[in-house]
Amino acid sequence: MAQESSTADRTESSTSERNTVLTRRSYVQSIVAGAATRLGITAGGVTKVGMTVVGALTAEEYEVLKADGQMVRIGEGETFENTLIDLTRGRSFTLVVNGGGSVIRNIGFKGLCRGSGFQILVTASSGEVIVENLYLGDGATKEGSGHEHGPGAIFCNNEGDSDVTFRYCNVQGYPNSGFYCSNTGDSGSVTFENCYGKNNGVATFHCAGPDDSLRNCVGYNDDTDYGPGYDGFTERNGYPVWVGSSGPVTIENSHFAAGAYPETLRTHGGGSIDFESGSYSGTFRGAVRTGNVATDPNLSIPEGVPKSAEEAAIEST
Repeated sequence: MAQESSTADRTESSTSERNTVLTRRSYVQSIVAGAATRLGITAGGVTKVGMTVVGALTAEEYEVLKADGQMVRIGEGETFENTLIDLTRGRSFTLVVNGGGSVIRNIGFKGLCRGSGFQILVTASSGEVIVENLYLGDGATKEGSGHEHGPGAIFCNNEGDSDVTFRYCNVQGYPNSGFYCSNTGDSGSVTFENCYGKNNGVATFHCAGPDDSLRNCVGYNDDTDYGPGYDGFTERNGYPVWVGSSGPVTIENSHFAAGAYPETLRTHGGGSIDFESGSYSGTFRGAVRTGNVATDPNLSIPEGVPKSAEEAAIEST
């Protein structure tokens, strides 16, 4: 069995030495630099899908950005939205949230991730960060990563102190955690609302703080094969929920099922869980208090969660 701890690079340079570093503002400027034509390619290497208006997106269009090692920084008060990120060429792409009051909305990552590091890093030192209508459901392998567990989906940096809310997110098949947010044991908080996570190694929902919560969420592991590169550490090797160091983390109306690891919910390091309502299959490990909880989980995708990258990118809300 692989180690149960998850390791993330503490610097943003781990994605690639060839990363193109863009602020959100320069990224948007690169998008609108070209002609506003249907399926036209702009100077920034972005395909615009739908009838376009320079400088603005309508509810029926989104940008398509081909991943090539870019790192896009989202600063205080900024929004990154309505973009499909094409991972099919095997290169990496990273969103870095540097400032509070920021939003990531209507983003779809299309194709198997073969890069390294995490797709989204939250490093904001204060304020609120919202991530909503996100699709990271095509999975990842270790082919592009030197770390034991391979790439991860989302990481909240230990130096961050923001309050992060994830809504209507679909995260599947990342060997080094789905939502890696255990920094909240020291500072900040994380809230999951209507989120779906499947087959994420180490853990799907990994958090720690007493202000953390999961509402209307689903997490489980099965035998889906996302491709080569796991070296014996398969998609089934993860906990749906893992809480450490603090708590209690509150869970309401959520459903979970274990995979190769028998524990559905696990705590460690003094962490605890208040599982107030929902359902599960498997066992618990550590300090888990239950309320109105059944043992027949509904593992379907919650209503409103995007089922494809295109569905996420084109959403108008």
